[in-house]
Amino acid sequence: MALKRIVAGLVGVVALVALAGCSGSPGGGVAAVVDGQVITETSVDRAALAMRDIVSSSSQYDGMDFTGFMLTNLIDEQLFANVLASMGQTITDDMRDQYWQANFDPTGAEYNLWTDSRTRAAMVGYIDVQLINAMLTNQTLDYNGLLAAAQAVPVKLNPRYGTWDSANLAVSSREDNLTAGALAAPTVFTMPA
Repeated sequence: MALKRIVAGLVGVVALVALAGCSGSPGGGVAAVVDGQVITETSVDRAALAMRDIVSSSSQYDGMDFTGFMLTNLIDEQLFANVLASMGQTITDDMRDQYWQANFDPTGAEYNLWTDSRTRAAMVGYIDVQLINAMLTNQTLDYNGLLAAAQAVPVKLNPRYGTWDSANLAVSSREDNLTAGALAAPTVFTMPA
């Protein structure tokens, strides 16, 4: 009898999980889906915890929403890889390395975010936004074309993490918890003059 109850309970759980999957929001270990590419909760949690460890020596990150920041960057990594490819542009790891070396103090708390394997994937999205801003400034990329292409990419966010704000290309409702730390700003593009 007990085995039948366990099996019946498992069938019920599977049915609930299947129904939850049909709701249009990711669940079951999925933090977000960007144009079919899955970002797992594990990768977000791992990156957020690692960032907390890496920058814990700097008070400028006190109160920062590491999870929201890392998730936005992981989404940006996927989103802009697709968008830039559609626009005939590519950002290479060499370009990212040069940006990081030129803009971050090797003795600063956040310097190791680029070299740590737990945070590097998320930092790709962060650096790409900075490099895209440089392309917009020197008019290598069209501002309106970039925004239109980025906003057209389907992004589904697990409600646990807030909502995806396609107008601002950022995780919202978690962003409100950010401090004014050096890496704490949501995705912002520089409009060319």
